[in-house]
Amino acid sequence: MFRLRSLWLVAPALLGACSFINAPGEIDLGTGAAAGTGGSGGTGATTTSSTTSSTSTGTTVEAICGDGKVGGDEGCDDDNTVAGDGCSAACTIEEGWECTADQQELSVCQKICGNGTVNTDKGEQCDDQAAVDVEPPPGNQDYCSAECKFQEFDIESGADNTVTHELPIIAFRNDDMLSSFFAIWHSAAAKKIIGREYKFSGEYKKGTGTVDLKSTGVPNPATPVICTAPSNRSVFAYQESPSNALFFNKVDVNGAITTGNQINIPQIQPGLSCAANTAGKFVVAAVGKPGGGPLWDIFVQPFDLPALPLGTPIDIGDTLAPNATASWSLSAGFMVAWIADPTANGQMVAQQLDENGGLMGGFFFTLTDAAKGDTAPKDPAGARVGTADQFAFVYTRDSVPDMNGNIHREVAFRIFQSPGNGADPVIVSAGTTNQSQPTVVAVPSAGKFVVAWTVEAAGGENIMYRVFTDKGLPVGDEQQANEVALGKQTQPSITVEPSTGDVVILWDNLVPNSNKPHKVSAKIFPGLLK
Repeated sequence: MFRLRSLWLVAPALLGACSFINAPGEIDLGTGAAAGTGGSGGTGATTTSSTTSSTSTGTTVEAICGDGKVGGDEGCDDDNTVAGDGCSAACTIEEGWECTADQQELSVCQKICGNGTVNTDKGEQCDDQAAVDVEPPPGNQDYCSAECKFQEFDIESGADNTVTHELPIIAFRNDDMLSSFFAIWHSAAAKKIIGREYKFSGEYKKGTGTVDLKSTGVPNPATPVICTAPSNRSVFAYQESPSNALFFNKVDVNGAITTGNQINIPQIQPGLSCAANTAGKFVVAAVGKPGGGPLWDIFVQPFDLPALPLGTPIDIGDTLAPNATASWSLSAGFMVAWIADPTANGQMVAQQLDENGGLMGGFFFTLTDAAKGDTAPKDPAGARVGTADQFAFVYTRDSVPDMNGNIHREVAFRIFQSPGNGADPVIVSAGTTNQSQPTVVAVPSAGKFVVAWTVEAAGGENIMYRVFTDKGLPVGDEQQANEVALGKQTQPSITVEPSTGDVVILWDNLVPNSNKPHKVSAKIFPGLLK
């Protein structure tokens, strides 16, 4: 896509501050009137004017709007009395513009949106100087609109835009003390998992190419996982076929990637999750089966501070059928959740782990409650939302039947003041179409979290989000993340810059009947969790 915003070509000598430069100190400001003959354009238009004078010298500096000289109380004078060019017919600076205002000099005006500076006091969210956004690279994706607002943009997909890119995930990074987000996706035709690092401004973080994150073989098209510790080390885990083995990569503090490390969990199944705690330790959770019998086991692989495996995988619980896991950190330690009996629509359960990812005997909890309407809960997700051990557990469940007896899947959450101490479920959306794939991210120090999910709609699916406090109270209404409503927007992934509260939502984007494959799209939401 191409976008062009017209800018004035400004000579360097004329580029100055936008503030009004006062008359000399010995001159007393006053008012007056004078007639003018219009600007140098030869229109002969009648102009407004004012006069300033000095009581000590009697000197007057006339303000004749349209004469090309800033005088009196004029904010600008661009040698005409035409509105819409930054300097109004009354020689005041128009909204959305900045003008030079040197006394007795011609004003040169330029739109604020497009000057390369993000003027938040003017309502700007971004400013890419109206860059021509080239797809594929080089060049930035079109993350910034013509009004200098963040807009939906396509994540870098390499030179061949005919390749299907799918199953995206996202993680916060802080390489070189510069906050960024790491977008990762599965490239079907290339048979690998690739990634790209972006600034929270929407610009590329490093270089122009993508990063190859696969180890060996062909990645299984199951969603990989990535998590980042405060140390800025990350663990990235994924499955490979045909062996279906579990591998991980370490992303170090400087962005260097170490690949080709296997985690030995037998008969590994889709449904990975990972988490990093404030102490810089990690866990990766997965479902596997060590031998015969009807039960599958939930395994956790702990990682130490350098993001290297700490011992061998630990069996923390059982399930009657493979299903998704969810992992999140506490103030010290972790929680890992799953469905104990997905074949019978059983309740969600969780095991608390210590700060090293070790099993805490007896610290086993039920997270959902059938007596409170949690029927057939699925799709677990969680995040620590308070400065202690408060967390939000998010999931989908069957709704209450409507007057016609129809039900739909709805997204709900419960706030836990501590493990085992949960409040009543809160319904995230009042919508009556099926909802799925919830994800959650929080800034514990701000006491806020945001839930994103997929919702069915006429002609496709869309990505929605909503912000809540750590007490479970909504902060505004639910909103749609994607701008292109037609199509199938699925697989939302979400991250946050903790110091600013800026949130990025990433998703799989398929526009039907467009003769184009899947692509990965994103949008930045500044200060959403501030």
